Formats: sequence, structure tokens, C-alpha cells
Amino acid sequence: MGFLDWILGKSSQNKNTLTDYDLKPQKTAMPIEQHENEKNTVLKEFKTKVAGVSLKYRQACLKRIVKSEDEQGLPLISLEREPSNKHDLNAIKVIVHEYNERTEKEKDSHVGYIRRNVAFTLAKDMDKGKEVSAFIDEIIGGYEGAENLGMLIHVEIK
Repeated sequence: MGFLDWILGKSSQNKNTLTDYDLKPQKTAMPIEQHENEKNTVLKEFKTKVAGVSLKYRQACLKRIVKSEDEQGLPLISLEREPSNKHDLNAIKVIVHEYNERTEKEKDSHVGYIRRNVAFTLAKDMDKGKEVSAFIDEIIGGYEGAENLGMLIHVEIK
């Protein structure tokens, strides 16, 4: 199932389920051969849910994002390898970089992890030195029947 099918609801699967790690190269306006030597060429991109966001302090971070989204927009995020993680040697943390206008200070908050099945491949790319960037696509949930918030992110590998 493609992302567009998911958006349009053309699947019999739960509409909150995404296909993780779609590795198809993305089409560009210019032919690929003109981009081969440029560092900013996106080799792979995909969307995935962040795992482990249900912990209380992580939910508090997501609630702050929702509350400030209209005024400040979505904060920046980064992905950080955690090879010493005793549960998963391929673990990749998702870090939110928040800015508090009242205190005028920045704060980094660990909100969860890249899903294990996605991290298995993505960690190899990161360990090879490929540039990996991510941004928040949307905060999901927070309604009756799904009170906890979740985070959907967009990841690019260059």
C-alpha cells in the first residue's frame, strides 16, 4: 500500500498503519545523472511512526508541540544512533529540539525511537556516514479512543 492510498483510505488495513521504510528513490525534476555528484540528492525517503511515545514525559513533550504548533510551527528534530542500547543494537533515538520563548532557552527532549524493523536498515545507513535528516510530519491521536498522542516523521537519506 502506498502513502497516497493510505491518505485516501483505499486500504482494508487500519488507516493509522503505515508502510514503513519505503525505499523507492524519489523522482526529481532533473534527471538523476545530473544529481549524482551533488550532496543534497535524496536517495531514499519515507514516513514512519515513532515508537515509545506513550511514556508520561514523552506525552508531555508531544502536548507542548501541539499547544505551540500554531504560534511557532513544528520544532526541529534529529535522529541519534544509540548502539549501546541493551534492547536493540540498531536503536535510533528521536530528539525534539524545543525553544521556550518565555525562558528563551532551547531544550532537547528524547520522545521515542525509530521502530525496530526500520532501525535495522536505517542504522546501517547512518553507520556508513550517510546524511540522514528528519522532520515532524504530524502529531497524531489525542482523541477519544486514542487519547495518547503519537508522532509521524518524514526521514530522508542523502
